[in-house]
Order: sequence, then structure tokens, then C-alpha cells
Amino acid sequence: AAGMTCAAPVPAGAVLRQAAVRRTPLITAGQRVELVLDRGGVSVTTMAVAREDGAGGEQISVRNELDGRLVRARVEGPGRVAWNR
Repeated sequence: AAGMTCAAPVPAGAVLRQAAVRRTPLITAGQRVELVLDRGGVSVTTMAVAREDGAGGEQISVRNELDGRLVRARVEGPGRVAWNR
């Protein structure tokens, strides 16, 4: 259950079912995040705004603050996403 959060209250003594838990978000909608693009040994980082919550490894939509473009990026950690064009 490490890295998981209850999606709803679970009464004492109840069986914990997989449907009752979800991965703990590392990023929340509206949060400013680092958007990283790694290509051929070159890494470019800019700021973006998350459009949805996301846990580690999940793909979320973010808006690039530089050009306003929406992209899908993978959550790498708290406040950091990676974009692979």
C-alpha cells in the first residue's frame, strides 16, 4: 500500500479492496511544474502549469508557460514532468 491513498473512508475491520485506493498524486491541477525535454544528450527545462493531478509515472496534461501549448508529459517526481515529443 506504499504510495497509495484511500479514495474514500474505509471502516475499521473492513477488507481493503483495490478499488478503494489510488496512487498518491505528486502533482495537483494548477500547480507550476518543471517541464523537461531530454533529447540526444541535451536537456531543456521550462515552466508549465499542470492541468490535472498526477502520480509518479502517469501522463498528465500541462500548459507550457513559454508558448501556451498543451502537451502530455510523464510525472517524474514532485513538481517535475518529462515530455517526449
